[in-house]
Amino acid sequence: MRTEIPAATLPGVSASSSSPRSSLTLRRLAAACVASGLVVLGACGEDRAGTRPLSGETLGASSQELRTNATYYVGAGTMAAKQLALTFDDGPGTRTAALSTYLKTEGIRAVFFVNGACIQAPTLPGNSSCSPPTANATAILAQLAADGHLVANHSTTHRNITSVPVGERVQELSETDALMVAHGATPWNRSLFRAPFGAWSTAVHGTLDTSTMSHYVGPIYWDIGGASDQYPAAAADWACFQGQLQNKGYATSTECGDAYLNEIDSVGRGIVLLHDPYGWAQGNTLDMVKYMVPLLKAGGYTFVRADEVQRIAADLPACADASCLDCSAAGAGQCTRCVPGSFLSGGSCAACATCAAGTYPSAACTATANTVCAACDASCAACAGPTAAECGACATGYFLDGAACEACTTCAAGSRTSAACSGTSDTACSPCAPGTASAAPGSATCATCAPGTFAATAGASTCASCGACDDGDACTTDVCSPTEGCTHTPIAGCDGASSGGDSSGGAPNGDAPSDDDQSGCRVARGGAAPSLAWLFAAAGVALVRRRARR
Repeated sequence: MRTEIPAATLPGVSASSSSPRSSLTLRRLAAACVASGLVVLGACGEDRAGTRPLSGETLGASSQELRTNATYYVGAGTMAAKQLALTFDDGPGTRTAALSTYLKTEGIRAVFFVNGACIQAPTLPGNSSCSPPTANATAILAQLAADGHLVANHSTTHRNITSVPVGERVQELSETDALMVAHGATPWNRSLFRAPFGAWSTAVHGTLDTSTMSHYVGPIYWDIGGASDQYPAAAADWACFQGQLQNKGYATSTECGDAYLNEIDSVGRGIVLLHDPYGWAQGNTLDMVKYMVPLLKAGGYTFVRADEVQRIAADLPACADASCLDCSAAGAGQCTRCVPGSFLSGGSCAACATCAAGTYPSAACTATANTVCAACDASCAACAGPTAAECGACATGYFLDGAACEACTTCAAGSRTSAACSGTSDTACSPCAPGTASAAPGSATCATCAPGTFAATAGASTCASCGACDDGDACTTDVCSPTEGCTHTPIAGCDGASSGGDSSGGAPNGDAPSDDDQSGCRVARGGAAPSLAWLFAAAGVALVRRRARR
């Protein structure tokens, strides 16, 4: 059993109600109690076995140091400025479920120190706690755990443990411990104990430290909220709502909340002591918390769970397996919760599998099950899920379009590949230019038409044959153009003499053919000058014609 003495603030030590308590003075008082061996017993609630509250709100301090160095199970010494840890004693009660829900909506995780007798009837005698147990108590414990709160031990019967018979001390914790584990899911290495009335002694520590309850860290004290005699500088909620504030009597939810806020602002940080079961017509702890939380947040205060307070967390027992976050016992194979990146299997934690290349997590690793890997779609080189076709990279022959891999286009015959298919873009195809052709799909180039063949338009898959391009005209040049086919180009100054005939209207004696000059005469189209005989013959014809007209 890890145990410490209280530190910076000893709730309930008398101080002037008109001024904040001095933490320095209280440290000196704590040191004086330790040095003298004095055991101070005080009340953190009503004396539920009797008819009146125990007087004062002092803490119980151990009669000697139980550790080699002076450390304390309160929060102010190791908590950040304006950081609070809310704790609630004496439940579960009729308002606990509503309080749990409210805190969850505010993003606050608290510690609830419960009494076993409020969960089920105890076998121990002398019960000064709940009788009968709170209705639906086990369901309330389950809700506390589900809402992110920690269920902690406040004994079974709420008796002063220093006066409990030695043979019943371990059972005071163990009965409640079994209920916490069964219904509140409290991990073995997150076990906190707060002694009723703050009562503690070396003898109690010795008994518990050699028992199965030695995994508990405590007793957990408080920095704020235990004073019934300092209103309005401070208050205790149980006293506010039972008319037991020494200089006030009853207080409403707002009045009691203001006194808590005064003390919180004075101390500045720490563990806050509250009790969820108590209330009267004009006040209860639930309504007080609802009043305080918005004001605290507006004032810059933040919240942690008490087991996360540095001084407390440092002494929480470690699980045997390093990968365990929580465990049910000290030995190996007792894990109940694993660190992130691992899962629980048979009491041990195993690392979550990482899916290999070409596979994806079809089911993510959970707290109790390993990752399930499935093969990616054939189009994917890598995929991340949630389906096989949700690709991150594509296999050869595919490109990524959004999260899907599409097959790369193969350029058709009559075209060429102008840009190859890449990881994120499809193939780019361009038609073959006139005079070229591509017969094979997917070709990177278009071939120039061979001599005697042509492709007159773009996009030809083959070149057509020109055949015989000779048109029989000696005065044209006949060729096979690769882009036009057969072409017939007139030859400049050609007289047709090489043709061997006058099919083109040639003159007698093989002279060049002539054009009509609109007078009935033919003139040469070019070449050599006409012969004299031909000229004289033409002149004679003209003379005859003139004579005839006379």
